[in-house]
Amino acid sequence: MVVASCCCQSLALQAETVIKIEPSMVHVRQTGEREWSEFSEGPDASEFRGHFFLEKTLPAPGVISFEQQDVKQTWVVSINGDSLGRLVRDENAMRVTYEVQPDQLTRGLNELRVHASSDTPDDIRIGRAFLILKTKEDYLTQRKLSVKVTESGEPVPSRITIINEQGALQTTGLVSSDKHAVRTGVVYTADGEAEIGLPSGKYTVIASRGPEYEIDQQEVDLNEESSGFLEFSLSRTVSTSGWVACDTHVHTLTHSGHGDSTEDERIITIAGEGIELPIITEHNKQINYSKRQAELEMSSWYTLVTGNEVTTKWGHFNIWPVKPGETVPKYKGSEWNTIFNDINAVSPEIVILNHAEDLHSGYRPFGRENRHRLTGRHLDGWELEANAMEVVNSGAQQSDMMQLPRDWMVCLNRGQYLTPVGCSDSHDVARHFIGQGRTYIQADDSHPGMIDVEQAVKSFREGRVVVSCGLIPMVTVEEIYGPGDLVPENLDNTLSLQLDISTPNWIKCDQYQVYMNGELVPSVSSLAESGGEIQNVKLSIPVPDHDVHLEVAVFGPGVTSLHWPIAKPYQPDSPHWESKVFGITGPIWYDGNGDGKRNSAREIAVKLWEQAKHKTQAAIVLLKEYDRAVALQLAELVHTSGQSMQSAEFRQFLKQQPDHVELAFLDYWDEWRMSEIARIEKKR
Repeated sequence: MVVASCCCQSLALQAETVIKIEPSMVHVRQTGEREWSEFSEGPDASEFRGHFFLEKTLPAPGVISFEQQDVKQTWVVSINGDSLGRLVRDENAMRVTYEVQPDQLTRGLNELRVHASSDTPDDIRIGRAFLILKTKEDYLTQRKLSVKVTESGEPVPSRITIINEQGALQTTGLVSSDKHAVRTGVVYTADGEAEIGLPSGKYTVIASRGPEYEIDQQEVDLNEESSGFLEFSLSRTVSTSGWVACDTHVHTLTHSGHGDSTEDERIITIAGEGIELPIITEHNKQINYSKRQAELEMSSWYTLVTGNEVTTKWGHFNIWPVKPGETVPKYKGSEWNTIFNDINAVSPEIVILNHAEDLHSGYRPFGRENRHRLTGRHLDGWELEANAMEVVNSGAQQSDMMQLPRDWMVCLNRGQYLTPVGCSDSHDVARHFIGQGRTYIQADDSHPGMIDVEQAVKSFREGRVVVSCGLIPMVTVEEIYGPGDLVPENLDNTLSLQLDISTPNWIKCDQYQVYMNGELVPSVSSLAESGGEIQNVKLSIPVPDHDVHLEVAVFGPGVTSLHWPIAKPYQPDSPHWESKVFGITGPIWYDGNGDGKRNSAREIAVKLWEQAKHKTQAAIVLLKEYDRAVALQLAELVHTSGQSMQSAEFRQFLKQQPDHVELAFLDYWDEWRMSEIARIEKKR
């Protein structure tokens, strides 16, 4: 008879030969302040130590199985000092397994230990830990579950998510192959079919294929039966006809050297999440795996495009389309001018600024120490020679989901005509999975395996896009104009706007926001929280007598279901975070002055400055009929001309101006001061 101790108590085993190590979940943080406010300020321990007693050593290998939650850093798992491996770096709840050899256990007291390998704070939970007296293969293949996924009766690539009774992703006995990409609790299937080994138990199984589809969720009890069969039927409920689903930021472990997705796994997962135009952007490489895609019989599901993430010390830039095997841009330039000269030497049509608020190699492209956040001026005088910018990156979320969209709208105000981009930055199969962030490009998508790349590139450059992280807002102005269009002057100074939001049942939308030149337009913005139906909003928007750009953003509560969970921020600046789904349209321009051109707030401010012959007060008086965005740009022109913005005389003059003008100048100055402080602190 084998006996175990748990929490200093002994218990007799049943015939199942399961030895309890820790029945509850333990909050562990190795050092520092708490990472997320959902955790208590004080952890239960700085590392996990679970003890159990064996009356005799094992005659054959066994399995250590436990649940982990919220793991972001590297944690080492050991038994009696011998390493078993590491926790899975994944914030989702999951049950993991480690095989333990007989000579790693001892007669008497044994210790399971999980400890961090660095001092970076990481709040995690570990528990519900057991030693199972079976081999890992026997344990994970006790039962067999066969699944089949179809759309309109035909097999379809999809994602299968397996969740156990405790609500955690369940490790399976299936491994990746040329038909499957497998991770803990997740199976992507190339042909809609899979036979999955599982331990005995009850499971919730979800079939999915991205945000355009309803999920099919079923329960199965494998406690008594040796096998089970589930057939799933997926239906597309969100129509995106005429819009190509594109992920502009796609990686593999095979070619980028980090993450966990092999090339074969990536080929399967792209189809499984319904991406029609993936841009392959390995770091400083130009890779295309169309040949392998054809060998795996996946060519009809999407059109591959070769790109390159030009990864420099001063920012990361995705370029596409480029040719595999041809000249790769140099990436060791000392500033943007050199870097963009090297990029332009290969003549890519699209250049995207990636994750502009993230810190890489000690540099944050749009950090306050480098850029005036209200006017877009680079404080070292560098010019951004890109034509697109990521506004949501589902693999590198921001604490404030609107930070990057605001940054982007400031770029538009400055005259930097950047197409907004949604992407996944996925290096993984399941942790930060492909296609959660995506860009819908206005182009023919009737044959996903034969997308007209030239047409897609043209629409992309023109801003005919919708950015999505779960929500897909479709907007028309004056009934016919959409993203990328220039709406003619309207003598009534009002525009009619229609917003259509369609979602599957598992995604909700409860709010919209309308922006004009980056400023929130006051309007009723709440919606009845709903999913699985089309919501229509009709608005009348007052517009000024000068040019502006309009965008509509939509929001909803974040998806928590483990088939499509929204990831936590990559580099959080707060322990407080509210998960959301999101979408935003490309810019719709209004030709307020009737000249048939797009005039940015910067261009308007420069004209006013010239009209006033660089006389500060004369220029400011002209701002009465212009918006805050124009006033901010003029404030920069005044400041850089050498005008003191702190003199009593100047401040008194500002008080005599309309509120939006005075506040714009005060806000400009406050932001400039904060930037100067940030630059001083960076040099220390």
